[in-house]
Amino acid sequence: MDVSRLLTSEALEKIDRCLSLRGWGRCDFEGGGFVKFDSPSVIYQLRLDLIEKGYGIRLNPSLGVRCPTIGDLVSRFIGLPHSGNSYSGLASVGVSLSDLKRTELGFVNFENEWSILRSDNTQEAVRVLSSDVLFAEENFFNKFRGINDVVEYLERTRCDQFQLRQLAVGQALTGREEAALMTLGEYFEMVKKEPPLVADQARLFITSFSEYFGIEEGGWRTPEPSFPERTPRLPDTCL
Repeated sequence: MDVSRLLTSEALEKIDRCLSLRGWGRCDFEGGGFVKFDSPSVIYQLRLDLIEKGYGIRLNPSLGVRCPTIGDLVSRFIGLPHSGNSYSGLASVGVSLSDLKRTELGFVNFENEWSILRSDNTQEAVRVLSSDVLFAEENFFNKFRGINDVVEYLERTRCDQFQLRQLAVGQALTGREEAALMTLGEYFEMVKKEPPLVADQARLFITSFSEYFGIEEGGWRTPEPSFPERTPRLPDTCL
C-alpha cells in the first residue's frame, strides 16, 4: 500500500472512532463518508470527498439531509435505479461544511485546519473536523426532523433544477398540491432551454410525476415547455 492510501485508511479510522461516539456510521460514499439515523424520517449524510494528492489528502466535506420518501420518488421519476439501501441515495438538501461555517460565523480562514491531511497533522486535523461536525449537527442537521422540515427549507431556498424536483415531490406528498404545481411550472421554465439529454430527463420526470400523482393534462399552471427537438444524425453514407 502506498503512503497516500495508507494515510487515507488511517485518517478514516481516526475519523470513524471520533464520530462513532455520536452515532455516526461509515458509509460507502465515493471519497469516504458517514451517515447518522437521528430521526425515523430523515438520514444525515456526511461526505468527506477524500482525494489523494502528492502532498497529502484533500478534504472537502459536504452535508446532506436525505428524506427517503422524497428521494426515492425523484430517483424513480428520472429513471435512476434504486441504490439498494436507504441511506446513500439522493439528498434532498445539502451544503458544504465550509459554506455552513462561513454563513454562521462569517468569513474565517478555517479550512486549513482540516482541508489537508498529512502524516504530521492527522490527529489534530481529525479532532478539529470532529468538532466541526458537531457544529454542523447543531446548526444544520438538527433543523431537519421530518419531511415538512425539508419542504419548508426548500421553499425558503433559491432552488436549482435538482432541488426543484425534490421540492415538487415533497409538496405533493405533504398535500400542498397548488404549491407543487407552481414549483413544477418553475421547473418547466428552468429546463426548457437545456440540452437534449437534460430535457429528456426533465420530460421523463414530468411525465412520471403526473402519472404518479394523477395530474390531468392541462392541470399545470405553466404550459409545458417546448423541449429542444433532436436533430437526427444522417448515416455516414449520406454525408
